Amino acid sequence: HFLEIFGYEKSEAVGSKIDELITPEDKKEEGFYYTNEAMNGNDIKEESIRMKKSGERIHVSIHAFPLRLDEGQIGIYGIYNDITERKKEEEKRKYLSFHDQLTDLYNRRYFENEMNRLNKSRKTPISIIIADIDSLKQINDNYGHRKGDKHIKKAAEIISDVTRTEDIVARIGGDEFAVL
Repeated sequence: HFLEIFGYEKSEAVGSKIDELITPEDKKEEGFYYTNEAMNGNDIKEESIRMKKSGERIHVSIHAFPLRLDEGQIGIYGIYNDITERKKEEEKRKYLSFHDQLTDLYNRRYFENEMNRLNKSRKTPISIIIADIDSLKQINDNYGHRKGDKHIKKAAEIISDVTRTEDIVARIGGDEFAVL
């Protein structure tokens, strides 16, 4: 299973130190820590990033625990599972929970969370701009919701183009937008 996940041949993996084989440079300290913890008799259950032979970084779940016989501990048993797809789905759900699907702007929930956060901070001054699309109901009634959606997307694009990257731009209602 290990060879399949990480893309190694058995001859390449046998006798190699696991932290040198699959642990990316920026995770080496973490890898050594987990190895030492397991060598010291601890059961490790974590999620992290590891690297395939090809250099591709993948999300993995790690379960490592000491192997013991009557003579004492003889090594570590490590189980790795590729959880990359699950992590992508989690990121997608997280993104969708704070973004409007039509415009890709932040949604009302994110906007309100940011307002509350900034209200408690000492960052001042804060400016709030609220805007809506005039006559959107008439556009929807006369030309259909697809045409109305195009107007909403275009308004979102225009607002995004004229605001700074650090500004919070959100669609807070059907045709309402807000900028912090």
